[in-house]
Amino acid sequence: MNFKRCKFLQCIPNLSGVSNLIVLCLDDCTNLIEIHNSVGLLTKLREWSAMRCKNLRILPYGLRLTSLEHLNLFGCSSLQHFPKILEKMTKMRMLDLDRTSIVELPSSICNLIGLEILNMEECHHLKRLPASIFMLPNLCTLRANSCEGMRYFKKCEVGDEASLDHSTASLKLEYFYFSNCNLSNGSLALCLYYLPNLIYLDLSCNNFTVLPACIKECYCLRYLILDHCKEIKHISGMPPNLEKFSAICCTSLTESSKSKVLNQAIYDQHGKRYFVFPDKKFPEMLDIVSTEDTSISFWIRKEFPVILIWILVKDVQDSLFDFKFSVHVNVSRQDIPSEWFSSVSTIKGDHIYLCDLYSIIHKTEFSQARDWNEVFVSVDNNTHERQHERKINLGVHVCKQENRLENIRFTEPERYDVFVSFISTDATSLVSSLNHALRACGINTFNLVYGIPRRGNVDPFALKVIENSRSCIIIFSKNYAISMGCLEELVKSLDCMRTKGTLVFPVYYNVSPSDIQRQRRGHRKASRDIAKFYNMDMKMVQKWRLALSEAANMSGFWTNKRSDSEVIKSIVEEVSHALLNT
Repeated sequence: MNFKRCKFLQCIPNLSGVSNLIVLCLDDCTNLIEIHNSVGLLTKLREWSAMRCKNLRILPYGLRLTSLEHLNLFGCSSLQHFPKILEKMTKMRMLDLDRTSIVELPSSICNLIGLEILNMEECHHLKRLPASIFMLPNLCTLRANSCEGMRYFKKCEVGDEASLDHSTASLKLEYFYFSNCNLSNGSLALCLYYLPNLIYLDLSCNNFTVLPACIKECYCLRYLILDHCKEIKHISGMPPNLEKFSAICCTSLTESSKSKVLNQAIYDQHGKRYFVFPDKKFPEMLDIVSTEDTSISFWIRKEFPVILIWILVKDVQDSLFDFKFSVHVNVSRQDIPSEWFSSVSTIKGDHIYLCDLYSIIHKTEFSQARDWNEVFVSVDNNTHERQHERKINLGVHVCKQENRLENIRFTEPERYDVFVSFISTDATSLVSSLNHALRACGINTFNLVYGIPRRGNVDPFALKVIENSRSCIIIFSKNYAISMGCLEELVKSLDCMRTKGTLVFPVYYNVSPSDIQRQRRGHRKASRDIAKFYNMDMKMVQKWRLALSEAANMSGFWTNKRSDSEVIKSIVEEVSHALLNT
């Protein structure tokens, strides 16, 4: 029976004469006020939907719908009372009461023994839930977010349809969404006591002051969300098997409570973990901390260790920042699961973000050609305004009890002999032959391939490699200045030449030094175009131009009227000689 969008329908009459009714659809009957008691006794009814019936006030007194599978009252904003459940209903799987004005559910709700999902979000007039709701044997998901009027659970009293003790509590409830519900300390302790098998618990935006000790008994709990619980001060216990703990803006937490969180993350927790909580400094036990750079490196061998990465943004204002978290292992950027990308894509100032790197990329295959493998972690800031007001700190902590420490180093085991900067569309063939020739002479080379055009910022790993290289070969070609990555590599190479004595060898491949120096053959236009392409200011462009001019004044290798093999031979001889004397 379909009365969908019947604007003039005000009352559903006696339907006892259609006892075989299977489907009743009343969606968007905006003037419907009352549904007759007989509808509650249709034992063959399977689907009953009355979504967005904004004037519906009266439902049947009681329900004996033994075949009903889904009841949907979403958006019935005038509905204040829910019927009693007159007998056990085994078929109902889902009950939707979102955005209704229901004040209280009857204790007989426990008779919905087949119920798996109960949705009650944004029920602003809901004042309490009966504790008998925890007797539902198949309830898996309960969503009651933004029920601001609710402050406590109502215990069942003598004479109620159901009585409650711990032995009859729900054994299946796994997902509990209870944000912004004004939960008191006593109500929180009560609901945790009766929910031993929770996996996901969202308590954000509530006013309780204590996370009770009984939460330690929630051995199945993997996700605990306390964001914006600004009144919480004390954490009396932590679930032993958490994977994610988020306490964003829980600024009233005591130092002892923060210590409990840290101990859980570092010493007690094993396996996958991601923790967020407010703080202004790292603990002292970290193995390495970077306060001046937004990247950090360490070296590993044989197997990927259990390592915790720490991120802290110090900021003078209470702000959110857009960041990109990336990890390289031996040059190769690692694929990071979307759940971790979303976790660190937006970072709150003056909060510590801690994640287990092992669980993210432990399946990485190491190069068989090297003993030590470099892991490079970076946090790229995508928020361009107010750069000077924030400071990004990175830290690394090795879980000592889970690793062989001889397979981890925080100082570089070796350096690259040569970094080769080039653009792939112009010089791939030359660079391939050059790499082969250099390596044949025992020279360890590194190069990162850039295509045209290359969007986004320069890869920070390339700049780190340049810092750790003894020399740089810059292969200028027609399209070199089109790549922001190449231009930044050039600037970094010249900086290292001045500050660290890095050797720099320019190679002019099908261009002349005067082309670079005068910025002819497209270089001047290219630098303007790339600034526009990347939304850069002209100060950056000027830095690139100065670097191009400086390099063009250096002696180098010119390929004009010479074969690639002749040029490569000259380069290898010169580089080999220079490296032997440094």
